[in-house]
Amino acid sequence: RPGAHAARLVSVGTPRRGCWCDYSSSASRRPQEAQLTQHKRPRPTSRANRSPSVVAMGSSEEPSLQIIAKLTIILIGFYALYFGVSSLLAVLFDVEIDGRMPFDFENFDPAEEKMLPGWLSCVITYLLSIALIFFVVKSSARTWDYAWSLTILHWVVCMGVMGDFPTNWIWWVTIIVLTIAMGFAGWMANMWRENRTPSPIKPMGA
Repeated sequence: RPGAHAARLVSVGTPRRGCWCDYSSSASRRPQEAQLTQHKRPRPTSRANRSPSVVAMGSSEEPSLQIIAKLTIILIGFYALYFGVSSLLAVLFDVEIDGRMPFDFENFDPAEEKMLPGWLSCVITYLLSIALIFFVVKSSARTWDYAWSLTILHWVVCMGVMGDFPTNWIWWVTIIVLTIAMGFAGWMANMWRENRTPSPIKPMGA
């Protein structure tokens, strides 16, 4: 009937007084929608994603170009010390000056008089390189990274110059022990510098 159909439409379109389901469901959706909008907000970029030219070494971050520059300075200083010390010892021990002495891992034995200058020059150079770690790296958190990187690069250069893989166990033991000594001494020196340098005082309210 037309009258019954109109009454049915009116009853469907108007909310019932006792019905609270629609209001409670809409109220429950509001905190969920608020949580979704909070999740959709862009999060601040982390320190690791600020710049692609940042490489993490140790427990801190350092630009990759700065790492390459420091490694280059340390490597040049290391070989400058090595060539100077080996030439001086060759004169003192009356041995022929050989430009391959810093890379020669075959004639490397402190028990033999002719091979002693090569071993001594390696020991003295690594001990003097503690100053390079102190003045170039200037960070206790990155001391060990640079120390081992220097030894790995020296190993690669030695293989390139000599054209062979080092099998002399005396050379390996000496290099590893000297790297640990250089890294530990450099780490202690940089720790002393960091504890000695006062931290900047921040103004109140900053």
